[in-house]
Amino acid sequence: MKKVLVFASLIGATQIVYAAKPEPPLLLTPSSTTALSSTAPVSFTWSNSKGAAITGYRLIVSTTPDFAGYNQKNKVCRNNIVCFSTTVQKPSYSLSNLKSMLQPDSDYYWRVEAINNQGTSTSSIAGFAFGALAKPIDIKYTIVAMPNITAVTTDFPSIEQGKTIKISAKIDAAVPTGYAVKVDYGNGLVAMAGSSPDYSVTITPVKSSNYTVGIYDSKNVLKSNKVTGNFEVTAPIPTNVAPVLSLNSNVDKISKVGVNNTYTIELSATDDNGDLRQITVDWGDNSSDSANVNDGEKLSLAHIYVTAGISTWTATAYDYGDLSSNIITQAVTVEAPVITPPTSTTPTTTPTTVPTTPVVATPPEPPRYFEIAEDGTELPDQAILMGAGKSAPLVVAGHNSWACTRDDKTKLIWEIKTNDGSLRDKDWTYSWYEPDTTKNGGYAGAQNAGICKGSTCNTSAYIKALNDQKLCGQSNWRLPTKKELEGLVVCPNGLSGSYVENEISDICAAPTSSPTDPLNSTSSVPTIDTVYFPNTQTDWYWTSDTYVPTLSAKAKPSASKTRFNDSAWHVLFYDGRTRPDNKGNAARIRLVSG
Repeated sequence: MKKVLVFASLIGATQIVYAAKPEPPLLLTPSSTTALSSTAPVSFTWSNSKGAAITGYRLIVSTTPDFAGYNQKNKVCRNNIVCFSTTVQKPSYSLSNLKSMLQPDSDYYWRVEAINNQGTSTSSIAGFAFGALAKPIDIKYTIVAMPNITAVTTDFPSIEQGKTIKISAKIDAAVPTGYAVKVDYGNGLVAMAGSSPDYSVTITPVKSSNYTVGIYDSKNVLKSNKVTGNFEVTAPIPTNVAPVLSLNSNVDKISKVGVNNTYTIELSATDDNGDLRQITVDWGDNSSDSANVNDGEKLSLAHIYVTAGISTWTATAYDYGDLSSNIITQAVTVEAPVITPPTSTTPTTTPTTVPTTPVVATPPEPPRYFEIAEDGTELPDQAILMGAGKSAPLVVAGHNSWACTRDDKTKLIWEIKTNDGSLRDKDWTYSWYEPDTTKNGGYAGAQNAGICKGSTCNTSAYIKALNDQKLCGQSNWRLPTKKELEGLVVCPNGLSGSYVENEISDICAAPTSSPTDPLNSTSSVPTIDTVYFPNTQTDWYWTSDTYVPTLSAKAKPSASKTRFNDSAWHVLFYDGRTRPDNKGNAARIRLVSG
């Protein structure tokens, strides 16, 4: 029985108040109508819940089952021949002064009252014969021996609302006929199925609850000990729903565009779960763009097609549960510019011949990048690379497909990103994580803050996955340093800024004539050679360097910052900027070997 303690100061003492009356005692012995010896004391025993805070017990023995002679109000018997009562502290009593009460060859009835500060609870009535039976005792006044409940359990300590849970109980003997093992979990008594020693019942509760298991008669009167347990019911986890993508642009207005002209579309997406993440557009010419969006937000994306013909773009929205939306597809006719031939005119005078200085041809620079197959072999496409370039990854008979690019300027090998949802997909992001204390600058970072497939979404797990694959024959893949990754930046106007170690850099410098335009160019993103590094996003990419602030006014940390090694450097392949960012944030990565 649950109790509530209320403490109050009363002349230096603590007053205890109990919230409820005790449960009725369970009579144990004398346990049947078998005649007892008339020359030996009669031992009365009973039990009661330990949590009932009993202050005492009152035993009443009478010659009649209606306890004639017992004054219920005064709690006393008129004489000890007809009725006997006494108050004890323990659940047992031995009646040894037989002549004062029990008469040989007589039938007697007894009951027990449990007492606490909230009141009294009375047991059932039991009968016995002292010596020979005076007359048959009604079977309803006999005590049937009951087994004990030894343990109760549930198959799950916690379940979602609407799901089932099984409550099990063990008992130490068979249940007599006419009695049942029952559980009360807040909705009344429910019978449990089974046989000794195992009983169980499966229920569908609607809320968390305590429960009690005991053995009851047909009138739901408890006849055994009770054992209590509990379970928790949690709110159901909502089912994730895929986002819905919509095209806001007029189809007729986006069905054609001129070569080298800006082509713009507007999209929006909604997600019933409120976990919309981004919209991605594959432009159909080996380039793509992605942007994070909010639910219902209109997103405008611009692109420039440089080759005449028909290109088909596709757009998809994604949520943080990695579900994708419906796919929107649109064919675009890319029209070549109309070239008007110059008008021929007849000169009115004879031109003067001006001697010219012969031009000496400058030999072409040797190619910087070379394509490496998945098995580590070099792909035989040098003639293509030295010519007009290529627009798609090359697959040569007898070789694996293009997977890496070797930079002969730095002798480094770089991984190539894919667009197929696999381990190396361009869209995946990772938190910065390095458990090696000799490499992490004193702070390991975060283990799983990105969105990816094929590994845990942190840089260390991705490095291990690529090394396990031995991509391009290499098993020493790693994050590039800040300087190595900055070496891949290609500025739109060809003007590079100065590189400063461990400081924020603007790699692509603006000419002094136009300080308001950092790039002095209309478009050239991502800022990388997209022929040899396809599927590069105009986004931030992690380096291996931990940010270490200097004491200069430019980089001095604020007074409120207590740890300086929780950030790492990354490079933005939109305008060539570098900056530090918290290692727990998500960014993209491109691994290097060598």
